[in-house]
Amino acid sequence: MVDTIINRAKAHYQAVKDIPLAFELGHGWDNYRQRNREFIPVADTVETVIHRAQNHDLTGFNHRRVATRDQMYLMLSTLAEEFPAFSLDGSQLEDSPYSDPATLHLVQQRTLSNIFFWHLLPYLTIVTHVVDKPVRILEVGSGLGELARLFRLATRWPNEFFYVLCDIPESLFYADVWLNVHFPDEAHYLIDPAEYWRPPSYPGFLLLPVQFCHVLKGTAFCVAVNQGSMQEMAPEAIGHWLRVFHQAQTKWFYSLNRHDTCFQWPEGWAEIYRKVNPLLSTLESNVDLELVMALPGT
Repeated sequence: MVDTIINRAKAHYQAVKDIPLAFELGHGWDNYRQRNREFIPVADTVETVIHRAQNHDLTGFNHRRVATRDQMYLMLSTLAEEFPAFSLDGSQLEDSPYSDPATLHLVQQRTLSNIFFWHLLPYLTIVTHVVDKPVRILEVGSGLGELARLFRLATRWPNEFFYVLCDIPESLFYADVWLNVHFPDEAHYLIDPAEYWRPPSYPGFLLLPVQFCHVLKGTAFCVAVNQGSMQEMAPEAIGHWLRVFHQAQTKWFYSLNRHDTCFQWPEGWAEIYRKVNPLLSTLESNVDLELVMALPGT
């Protein structure tokens, strides 16, 4: 099974890797992309792929790091302060057993890490302040797919769940492995947009190379998400994704990016939620402004 997952992800990547992008990558991503292009052909185990993806210096995905048990308890108390109505008890939410073991701690019978809380923040903000039934989700800049995994574990409507991960092919390779290890046969990869496209009737994930994002027009998502990558994009790239959200008839857009990021919102979009320095993010990074935007007509 493991060999099949790796080889299938390589085949998917090989089929789309040379299709030009519609915009330039920013803030060092050309270097990350080249490093991943060199790694993918020699990737041989799920462990190697996942642990590499969880190393920011190699792939640029996140800031997972080795944390102490005391820091995990601090994060738990912060979680209780910021979202008092939520408890991990009785849920399936925890970090993955496939994650780098050096970053994990068993606390209150839960496998936790600093980055687990970083992904829990957008999930809880969305279900608390945006939509209580997030079953059709579009994530741009999805990286390894850890946020997608969390949404899937948390959903109470697995038969309606449809999550699109849109990223460059090099990043999707890692997500392809990650999701198929956790949810066999639930992750589907779009290779040929010339094929008849419609929102699938099956539940699960769609891995969508950024070159094919035009197929999403009219799909009607509950919410679009970007976490910690628009802050690295050039203005024209941000404008591109905002147009994609609009054309895909997305009702809400959730952003968790640096506070000094300035988005040029198209006319008609409205800011409905803003939180500077949400506790679960400022314990870990400088990504410290949550925004939720309502699209025109919402």
